[in-house]
Amino acid sequence: MSEPSAPPIPASPELALPPWKRHAALALVAVLFVLAIAAIHTEIRHLSVHNIYAELRALSFEQVLLALAGVAISYLAVTGYDTLALRYAGKPLVYARTAFASFTSYALSNTLGLPLLTGSAVRYRLYSSWGLGAKEIEVLAVVTGITLYVGALAIGGAGLLVEAPRFETVFHIPAALVYVLGAGCLAAVCAFLFLAGQKGRTRHIRSVAFTTPGLPVATGQLLVSMADWAGASLVLFA
Repeated sequence: MSEPSAPPIPASPELALPPWKRHAALALVAVLFVLAIAAIHTEIRHLSVHNIYAELRALSFEQVLLALAGVAISYLAVTGYDTLALRYAGKPLVYARTAFASFTSYALSNTLGLPLLTGSAVRYRLYSSWGLGAKEIEVLAVVTGITLYVGALAIGGAGLLVEAPRFETVFHIPAALVYVLGAGCLAAVCAFLFLAGQKGRTRHIRSVAFTTPGLPVATGQLLVSMADWAGASLVLFA
């Protein structure tokens, strides 16, 4: 009696695409890469290697160390984006995998731009190979995006409130308007914490339905995003 055959393994969405679509996607990526190189060349063509090297040599050891610390803080924080999103989705992975996916996707999207075509593609390939479905990866992308902007609103709002008089001096924007914008940013953060803190409620963003995670996860999103933005700001400050 013959043994029953194993069920067929379904093809991944990428492998199920017709060859011409796969080739078109590769061609699009190649064209975008060439355009990115051309844009970078246009922006920095007035610079010389000697000038750049001289500027780097002019930096003190303390400045370099401070900038490296900012980079480390920022990239360590972005691993928290995916860690919290995976915990929310009920698909936690070992930290090494989460950190690798986060670092790779954000490094590519920050360097090449077009995060939907770079970082998201890397994230999809890695997480799908680790057992996550397309819907779960979609939720992951939305949650990490929300996390990014919540921290930006928090730090931006605080900065507007603290430095409102300077905005009026440097940018000629009325301080009263800056105070209003800063208060609006912080109000949006408070609204996020209030809505997300009501654990178990169902919310909809476009076609994706979410069950609110509760205050601990929402607070974690805020803190890791603020750490990310603070680390990036530290590099510029150095």
